[in-house]
Amino acid sequence: MFPNKIQSTKAINARHQGQNEQIAPLDNKSYRDDITGVYTIDKMQQTLQKKMTEPQSTFSVICLNIDLFTEMNETYGCQVGNAVLKESARRLVTVTKNEQCVFRKYADEFMLLIDRPAHVNGLMTSLHRVFLTPFCIDGQSIRLSLSIGVAHYPNQGLTEEMLMYVAHVAMCRNKQMKLTDKNTDGLPQI
Repeated sequence: MFPNKIQSTKAINARHQGQNEQIAPLDNKSYRDDITGVYTIDKMQQTLQKKMTEPQSTFSVICLNIDLFTEMNETYGCQVGNAVLKESARRLVTVTKNEQCVFRKYADEFMLLIDRPAHVNGLMTSLHRVFLTPFCIDGQSIRLSLSIGVAHYPNQGLTEEMLMYVAHVAMCRNKQMKLTDKNTDGLPQI
């Protein structure tokens, strides 16, 4: 298994050796998630590092987790699970109106990078509402929801690791709260 992967990498390197103009598109692809097409967490960390060097910079990091994704994946299978991830990414890009700010961390966890912290509460409401629409995949109507956590720069962290950690912990608290305490409209209290 590994020798083929090494040969593939060597073949790619040999094809593009000395052709810098062709390497840039490959680098960009390495920052794209294979399943969803959105940026990877590596690209988010790179973007955060750059934003933190900007004077007077303020922004928010949002961590999102699809509730009950593991159970849905076990019930319907990985093919449906991957389709849900693709549709989730599409919905996130639609709500944020910016593909550049949506990142997949791993599995069913996404991160958003929002330049206007004042818009975060409205955005979170929109995210919850768009996920109330059932996912229609392979004839199945699947109802899912999100758990969301937020961290604001510079108030809640001065490094990308700290911001992502604070947002993740807030998301975990939101998920736990949803298990025990819901609003009358079924949305988690934020």
